[in-house]
Parts: sequence; structure tokens; C-alpha cells
Amino acid sequence: MVAAGLDTLPGNINMTIAYLSSPHRREIQQHMYKEIIETHANEDPWHGCLLEEKSAYVVSFVKEVLRFWSTLNLSFNRQSVKDIYYKAAVIPAGTPFLLNMWAANHDETIFKSPFEFIPDRFVGVPKAGREHNISATVLGRARAPVSIW
Repeated sequence: MVAAGLDTLPGNINMTIAYLSSPHRREIQQHMYKEIIETHANEDPWHGCLLEEKSAYVVSFVKEVLRFWSTLNLSFNRQSVKDIYYKAAVIPAGTPFLLNMWAANHDETIFKSPFEFIPDRFVGVPKAGREHNISATVLGRARAPVSIW
């Protein structure tokens, strides 16, 4: 897990910084800055935003980063913990499998305009990343009858 974190986190950080560095993306930075200052008006914003996620736009931006730039194209090995019925097939308990994370995070039946980076995509979606539609951050019990090896 540590090696995976060292491998994937820098990729996400690099893509995020690159995205925020382009001239036409300055409005995103300005929007995030303004919201952080406003939501932490009576406290030090630097420390306040580290302790509590009050800025809906910033939280949505981070979730969109995780969705858009899947850190792993395929998930870690999973194993079904009970039989899974899919169409006419039965996948027995104990079957190992990998989830195509990139495809799940860019599924047009789940996400409107999945190939566009939309920073406010998850504003007003309180369970995004927990029980709702961000496959990169929700695997296991919340989404499927599987367990991590």
C-alpha cells in the first residue's frame, strides 16, 4: 500500500497543479480562495480548512480530481465475499477480480460529461465519495459484495 501511495499520489498532485496552472483555470483558484476565506471568516483560514471541510466547492474539486484522474486504472485485487449474479452467470464467492477504475469513473450512464473536468460536479452531493458514484474512493462494502485481499 505504501508503494502504491508513493506511486499514485504524486501523479494526482502533478495533474492537479498542471490543471490549475493553465491561464484559463485561474477562475477555479479564485473561486476556491474566495470560498475558503468566506467559510472561515471568523478564524484563521489556513488552520480552519485543515480541520474542517466547510468549503463545498473545494471538496467537490478534490472529489473531481479523484474521479477524473483515476490514480489506478485497475483497482487492487478484490475477492467476492458472496455469490454475485450477473445476467445469466453466477460469480461464486471467493472469485478474485479487478475493477476497471478508469471506466467506472468515466461512465456516461453515471456521470454527465464524464470526459470533462467539472470542479463543481459534486457540490450539493453530500455522499459523493462515500456511497455515491465515485468509484475511485468507494470500493468494498459500500458498492459491491467484495473485500480487499
